[in-house]
Amino acid sequence: DKESRIQGWNENIDDYMTKPFDEEELRARVSNIIDIRNILSRKAGQSLETAKQPSDSEEPASEPQPKVLNKKEQAFVDKLMRIIEENYQHSELRRQDIASLMAVSDRQLLRKVKALLGKSAIEVLKEYRLRKASQLLKEGEQISRIVELVGFNSASRFSATFKHFFQQTPKEYQASKKAR
Repeated sequence: DKESRIQGWNENIDDYMTKPFDEEELRARVSNIIDIRNILSRKAGQSLETAKQPSDSEEPASEPQPKVLNKKEQAFVDKLMRIIEENYQHSELRRQDIASLMAVSDRQLLRKVKALLGKSAIEVLKEYRLRKASQLLKEGEQISRIVELVGFNSASRFSATFKHFFQQTPKEYQASKKAR
């Protein structure tokens, strides 16, 4: 009925079909929704890069193209980034903590961040920490101090994660920035 449709739209449903439905129409609508989600996912990842994150011109080249999010989506991403910015130094910060600070369920956070940014909240946190670490390396900060400052538990884990992300060890990265 009309009331159910309105309730569904208010709860951000993607589409609505009445019974009986045509199988071909259902497949076309589902395919369209999946295509749109994939486009949003690819494009929204870049929005994260511009949302209050430390910038770094030598970031990995596999980043998605920028996408303009609607106001509600951008507000969600901005809140996520603000929470990460305020808490990234805490090594014990977990997805459940972020969800609680965002005032959403753990599952809702996982679903929404993945849909908007194409990655998990923990991946967003890790990338933020690594970009912050790259800034500190450029400034000449000691690696052992950076590990502590950006919320990693161990230097070896930090080094391995940093190398995977930037294709250089922290020492190599810092040396290459000093040479310039």
